[in-house]
Amino acid sequence: MRDQSNYGQAGEWGGEKNKRSGKSGWIGGVLFILLIFMAGCTQISGTLLPREKEVLLVGDVVRQEVRFYDLDSFKSMGSLHVKNYRFSGFELLDPNRLFFYGTNEKKILLYDLVKGSVTEEILVDEGVKDIMKVDRNFFRLLLSDGKKVANLSFPEGRVEVIKTLPFTARKFIPSEDHRVLYFLHEGKDLLSKVNMESGKVLFTQEVVANAAAGWENPSTHELWIGGHGTVQEMVTSIARYDAETGRFLGTLTGGIMPIRFYADKEHERVYVISHGSNLVQSYRFSGEKLNEADTGLNPYGIDADKERLYIANYDSNTVDIFSKDTLKEEGEFYVGDDPLLIRYRGKGGTDE
Repeated sequence: MRDQSNYGQAGEWGGEKNKRSGKSGWIGGVLFILLIFMAGCTQISGTLLPREKEVLLVGDVVRQEVRFYDLDSFKSMGSLHVKNYRFSGFELLDPNRLFFYGTNEKKILLYDLVKGSVTEEILVDEGVKDIMKVDRNFFRLLLSDGKKVANLSFPEGRVEVIKTLPFTARKFIPSEDHRVLYFLHEGKDLLSKVNMESGKVLFTQEVVANAAAGWENPSTHELWIGGHGTVQEMVTSIARYDAETGRFLGTLTGGIMPIRFYADKEHERVYVISHGSNLVQSYRFSGEKLNEADTGLNPYGIDADKERLYIANYDSNTVDIFSKDTLKEEGEFYVGDDPLLIRYRGKGGTDE
């Protein structure tokens, strides 16, 4: 006959084991759900940015990183890594905050560089294709359908669609009078000027093939447009158009494929980078050419402080530093793969 004296105890042990197993399974299930939830949440992690440093922010949209560089030593200060959110650009809202936007993302992320956290998520009806800064707290957005134009205002953090265009646009050309806006068309070599109060198209003008960027000259009331051109004929000059009528006025000697403009209103100079000839050039607002200098391979991003110009070279993975006055090169440093976006932040948390 079997001894059953330990059966009850064994049964109790078995019961306790089953209880623990059930509890572990419950906890495991919760953790699994949390992991799935966290995997779908936007996460930004990385280095905190000290207020007292003069810093260059370099964006890599391939790896979804923003890298920081100390401009006293040209050494890396670390980086931010963005997960579960595909940004196509970022802007400094103020010296200690930036926001990310994406063509296929239905929210804008406001990130505090000093605290190291996302402080706000601003919902958008659809992704953001392009952005234009009006002032420190006010931006224009071109939404991803290429038709809707919206205002983004702070500190409210509100997006409001203000107009629907009668054509499909792909990019803003910044304007001096923000009651009117210039747009490059999607899939066509056309530029339109639109009154944003009435919605009226004031003119539509054919421009250079595959236009990439432009600038409104406040001194001469001209639009300067640059671009890529075609395989058969690359753009090798800066095209000038009357800002009131759109009439073609002529060209300025430029590099091959001029694709970025940076204007210094205080000194009435504009800087143009041409990524087909690895060149930066400076002009007076009058159109007089001043200086030019060689850059790294495929210059793409440009920003400046009061005295220096910073250019990100996409293919050589470097940033060049030039004197704004003479375009004499003052330095070059490695910034990692695929630098596409670049923003300057000054000492003490300023953007000057």
